[in-house]
Amino acid sequence: MDEQRRERLAITPAERRAAVLGTVAAARRRLALSIFRCTDFEFVDALGSAIDRGVTVEALLAARRHRWRDEPDGLPRVLRRLGVCVHMRPAGATPYHAKYLVADEGAAFVGTLNWTRRHFDRTCDFGVITHDPTVVRGVMELFEVDRRGFVKTITMAAAENRSPCFRFIGLVTMMPARATTAATMPP
Repeated sequence: MDEQRRERLAITPAERRAAVLGTVAAARRRLALSIFRCTDFEFVDALGSAIDRGVTVEALLAARRHRWRDEPDGLPRVLRRLGVCVHMRPAGATPYHAKYLVADEGAAFVGTLNWTRRHFDRTCDFGVITHDPTVVRGVMELFEVDRRGFVKTITMAAAENRSPCFRFIGLVTMMPARATTAATMPP
């Protein structure tokens, strides 16, 4: 497989930033992403540059607006002023904690980091960039379902007839927010 087309794991801060910004920069027609928190100006500028290139940018935002308190109506307004098509999760809906983006339905970045300077530069996060058509389709399917407002808890029964990637994403989104692993347990 071509070196640029294989999956890559982005672990270090520099790798994470390069993977995310590179995926945004590669978009030529459409960029779909989910946002829980976003305060990184370089990331927001990259979205603006994509729009300037004629890319349609759609963002699914959590109902809570984090870190843009000085801006009236917060992050949704900032993004709308850039030209981003913003889809808001309904207030009171199950919290949405997904962090992914898909460029032209050809490359997907799925990770644990928020689009914040802190998560790009100082946290222990990771992301995977892939061009695998099955995975990319699964992430786009998740985006489309949520964008249309059919936001609901994904159960294994509901995911039975979905792609393996969609079932994986369903499992990940059903995990408890504060799951304890052996790596995080005190000695």
